[in-house]
Amino acid sequence: GACATVQNQSGSGHGMLLKQRYPSMQGAMRCFSVANVSVRTDGGFQREVPMRAVLSKVAGGPDSLVIEEAMDPTPAKGQVVIEVKAIGINYPDALIIEDKYQFKPERPFAPGAEVAGIVDAVGEGVTNVRRGDRVIAVPGWGGLVERIAVPANTLIPIPEGMDFETAAAFIMTYGTDSSTAFRLGG
Repeated sequence: GACATVQNQSGSGHGMLLKQRYPSMQGAMRCFSVANVSVRTDGGFQREVPMRAVLSKVAGGPDSLVIEEAMDPTPAKGQVVIEVKAIGINYPDALIIEDKYQFKPERPFAPGAEVAGIVDAVGEGVTNVRRGDRVIAVPGWGGLVERIAVPANTLIPIPEGMDFETAAAFIMTYGTDSSTAFRLGG
């Protein structure tokens, strides 16, 4: 699939967000990068702007999505917060915002089934990852945000040398492609 990178350091990139990230939602997967963080001296991340999210507030196509400020997540017991660097957009994302998918999250919600990023905060009891680890998560929805809290035991480490955009599209897209090839005898 094709990927687009949108730099949002001044916030000005959000005016073209939906056109670049949802060109038509038909055909191949789409993904994008978010880059609006700076590194603190203690190794953590500090956002230059409040957390933003792409939200589905009413059923409809990509034009119905809105960008709003959202609550900044904190990790509960067994969770981590990921600073999202890239999001894989797949056909189910188009269906879920139109209420045509088997899962119908309560609105408002952020679509985005798979993300790649850096662990920024670790909740109580988490021992399998540390702050600063590069990871993939597949929350099902909720990924079109700058930060997301997810169960730590569901994370997949990003392989050495793999960029965030590839990692964000790796699980669902690769899984679908390899499953299809296997079933078709390829």
